[in-house]
Amino acid sequence: MIIETDPEFASLAANAVSDGDIHAACLSVAAGIDLSEEIGAAEFRAALAALRAAKQAKGG
Repeated sequence: MIIETDPEFASLAANAVSDGDIHAACLSVAAGIDLSEEIGAAEFRAALAALRAAKQAKGG
């Protein structure tokens, strides 16, 4: 847990963060995230899987 390992947050109790705080943080992160690398990696893995399937279908 971050609170237990990061001295910056050591003075906070786990219950100091509300569900509303977590929700707001999730919305903030989601609004600013750039998933282009993850999408590219997923497309690459899908292409490799398709190539492997095609190779296997041809007996290889």
